[in-house]
Amino acid sequence: VGALSNTVIIFMSDNGWFYGEHRLSSKELAYEESIRIPLYIRSPGGRAGVVSNDLVINNDLAPTLAALGGVTAPYE
Repeated sequence: VGALSNTVIIFMSDNGWFYGEHRLSSKELAYEESIRIPLYIRSPGGRAGVVSNDLVINNDLAPTLAALGGVTAPYE
């Protein structure tokens, strides 16, 4: 059995930096250039080629990773 059969691969970028758009050079404002970042997850048994435009936030990552790892919360 290969390593990919029990490995989750996650690629996520930092939020985007403005390079002069809107006359800004920062990254903390909610313009499209700053909020649209890639998040790719490859997991065993995952559905290939599924693309979602759902909005996610950093708070979604921990429960998602826990679910992928089969971890349950000690309380509900």
